[in-house]
Amino acid sequence: MHKWTALKGVDVVGTGDYTHPEWFAELSAELEPAEDGLYRLRAPWRDAVERELPERCRREVRFMLSVEISTIYKKGEKTRKIHHIVILPSLDAVARLNQRLGAIGNLHADGRPILGLDSRDLLEICLEADPDALFVPAHIWTPHFAALGASSGFDSLVECYGDLLPHIFAVETGPSSDPPMNWRLSALDRFALISNSDAHSPQKLAREATLFDAERSYPGIYHALKDRDPARFIGTLEFYPEEGKYHYDGHRKCQVCWKPAQTLSAEGVCPVCGRKLTVGVLHRVELLADRPEGFQPDFAPSCEYLIPLDEVIGAAVGVGAKSKRVRAIYDQLLAELWPELGILRRADPAAIEACAGVLVAEGCCGCAAARSIFTRATTASTGQPACSAARSESGCRGRWYRRRPVRCWHWPGAGIARLVECAVAITSAIYVTRYVLARTYALCPSLHAKLFSAFCDCTYAIRTAFHSWNSAYSCCVSSVAGQLSI
Repeated sequence: MHKWTALKGVDVVGTGDYTHPEWFAELSAELEPAEDGLYRLRAPWRDAVERELPERCRREVRFMLSVEISTIYKKGEKTRKIHHIVILPSLDAVARLNQRLGAIGNLHADGRPILGLDSRDLLEICLEADPDALFVPAHIWTPHFAALGASSGFDSLVECYGDLLPHIFAVETGPSSDPPMNWRLSALDRFALISNSDAHSPQKLAREATLFDAERSYPGIYHALKDRDPARFIGTLEFYPEEGKYHYDGHRKCQVCWKPAQTLSAEGVCPVCGRKLTVGVLHRVELLADRPEGFQPDFAPSCEYLIPLDEVIGAAVGVGAKSKRVRAIYDQLLAELWPELGILRRADPAAIEACAGVLVAEGCCGCAAARSIFTRATTASTGQPACSAARSESGCRGRWYRRRPVRCWHWPGAGIARLVECAVAITSAIYVTRYVLARTYALCPSLHAKLFSAFCDCTYAIRTAFHSWNSAYSCCVSSVAGQLSI
């Protein structure tokens, strides 16, 4: 975790799973106190990791003691399944909480314990373990395991946490939603909207993160969120919500992925299996929202949308994100430039091109520019963003929809050159096919009719694919296509 936190460019990361006895024992043995409420690896382990890191990625990594707890219980004649993030300032507080929770459920079974406990009662137990416990409702819109989820949640946080709700001052948006979606619900105005990544998959850290320009300590982070001070709680780094597993309605096994209007027109029934569709985050927000789409409150912190560097590289070079070729380019970029977040957010395009090629440079520069409403902030000590990924959650698995700006062609010379090459190759193939069709007609008219129909379908698909790219690229394609009579 220390290694990947440094490679990503994150300063503070959550340990996750401190309720599990074996993991708690390991944390107690390998961590030592650093700043108030934060921990670091003890010297033997820290030195070994530092030797493996590129010099430009070495940094002072800190750990916050965090866990995700699942509660399943009945309330209001409905089964509730809610996930919560609990962050504590000391190992002693963790020991007290573990003792209480161990008497309620089996902490050995999973790193994310499942307890038959009301969410309000869990919050009370956490506050008794330490009054400064940072209690955060996790991925609040996820259908099956969230406070506002469509399948097993509530219609408001007050219903979930009752009289103890004032002790909660931050909520996690989750990978299937982003701050603009949450701004539509006025009941969330009093909460800081945070974003975090999965601590169980170190390679995927910082897909989402929370940005601070505060004192690096537990009280510094705690009060930055509690006060929602824009000078200390800067904002978030966001995964594109369209890629979230639960953003749209549907059934994964039935390969049904619908927008809310489609679900409503089908009366919520899956056209494949006939069962009720899972109502996604987009639909759930629409049901509970009391503000129009696009509303932005005056106090809203900034947010920035990024694509993981390995996915940018993979799309640029035409191979999978986990391939050896991508990893080699990834390692070279980190060794010569910055940690991943530094490359995606502020590295010089010319430096990236010199290191990894023009397409990777275009992707890195285009992914942040594609959709960003963010004002950058840096820490005084390092000049880099102070990020926190203090949680553990299930990873997000989805597909790219409208947010793949790797081939954004914002460098006209390189883009037009590749466009012309592509158009010439396609046009040559079409003329060869026309020649074959002409010869086929004389031999077998019926076969010719079938081939001609397939040829028309192919050319239409090619034209549609061209025009689905970004506007500048589309205009270029239309111009070339017109000249070549495609």
